[in-house]
Formats: sequence, C-alpha cells, structure tokens
Amino acid sequence: MAGAGADDEGGAFVRTKLKNVRTGAVIERTFRADERVEQAIVEKREMQFLYRDSSEYVFMDSVSYEQLQVSQESLGDAANYGKLAALIGHELTHGFDDEGRHYDAHGNLKDWWTKEDAKAFEARASGLVSEYSAFVAVKDASHPAKDVHVDGKLTLGENTADNGGIRLSYDAFLTTQGAKAGKDALGYTPAQRFFLSYSQGWCVNRTDAFAKEAAQTDEHAPGKFRVNGVLMNMTAFREAFACKVGTPMAPAIMHRVW
Repeated sequence: MAGAGADDEGGAFVRTKLKNVRTGAVIERTFRADERVEQAIVEKREMQFLYRDSSEYVFMDSVSYEQLQVSQESLGDAANYGKLAALIGHELTHGFDDEGRHYDAHGNLKDWWTKEDAKAFEARASGLVSEYSAFVAVKDASHPAKDVHVDGKLTLGENTADNGGIRLSYDAFLTTQGAKAGKDALGYTPAQRFFLSYSQGWCVNRTDAFAKEAAQTDEHAPGKFRVNGVLMNMTAFREAFACKVGTPMAPAIMHRVW
C-alpha cells in the first residue's frame, strides 16, 4: 500500500512498496514528491509511475494496480496497451535515456558503454533534440520570433522514454488476440484504437502563462507533443492512418533512439 505525508522539513513524501525489475525483490521505500514521477489520469483516477536510475526500480502505486485490473476487465487490448503499457514502457526506457544510461545493471553510476555505442546514442539523441526544439509550446500573436519553443535538451530524457516506451508497448500489443481483431463499432482498426488510446492519455488544457513557464522549467514536453512528436516517428502509425510521407504527421525524416 502507498501512503503519503510530510517529512521533518515539511516536504511531501510518498511511501510505497517497489519491485526490482531485474531480480523480482520487493522492498518498501519512501520518495520525496519532487523526485521524478510520471502522472497520468485514467478514468479520472491518478496513477503515479517512477523509475529510479540508481536502484533499477519501476514503481506503480496501489491505485495504479487497482486501475490496471479495472482496465483489463472493461477495456480491450488496444486501449490497455496504448495507454498503460506505454507508460510502463516509458519508465523502462528511462534506464537507457541520457541519464539512465550512465548506470549499470546493478544501479551503480558507471560508464559501461563502448565509445562507439555512446557516440551512436548521442547522434540519435541529437535528432530528437532538434525535432522537439522546433515545436512551438506557445504562439505569440504579435510575431513568430516571440514564440516560445519546447526545449529539446531539457526534455530529451522524457522524449526518449516516450518514443521508446510506445515502441515497446506496440510490439507487445501485436502479440495479443486484440491485435488480430476486426474494426470496432466506430470503424477503427485495432492499431488505430491503440494509437487513439495513447493520444487520449495526454489530453491537457493549460493557460498560456502556465505553458510558457513549463516550457522553460518542465523536463516533460507539452501533452500535444508527447503525442504528435512521438507518433510522427512511427511507421506503424503512418500505416494505421494512411499518412503520406511529407504530411505533418509523416515527415520525411523519422527520429529514433531506441
């Protein structure tokens, strides 16, 4: 069970049980609220996801597990894999993003990559930096030069995890019976339902003032680009919605780290 409270300095914390994704060991840990936490709203219930570089733990609180059970009972594979599995894949990918890659299999800070691999990673990551830096978080009505752009370097770790996580979840989805089903009552194929579920998970509504501040301080890209910035890099998405190369969601160059 997860619990919440405050420490001696008044800082909020959450206490929960964690499972080591490599060994299967379960321990109880306490985290400060300002540590890296992914949040998503599913059926109006808050879920929290966490990856700890130094301890190899992926965490979902007790509400998340309850929500997983509800989702599995009421929704199909496409919805579950498009939303929940993509979040899990996201956290797993953090182990190999620009920060996580500096920790070895035991959670120790160690430069364990070859120079060739590190160089290849940096080259691929630079593509994501350029892609996301071109996105406009807040448009300025007076002049394009005043537009506020996404910070591709600040958001690199999360963008890497978003792009890698959905690939993991989609590959897993293809192994399910739901992926072999036909169109639903609205005419959507399983692949289309997968991507629609993923997209709906990042629906947000922000004021321009909040969005401007977030663009400079938040390591996560705006919800719009956690969707469009990811899906435009996936061949499977293009095939599912018949996007022609050269259109906004199917640029000539696709960026990928993992």
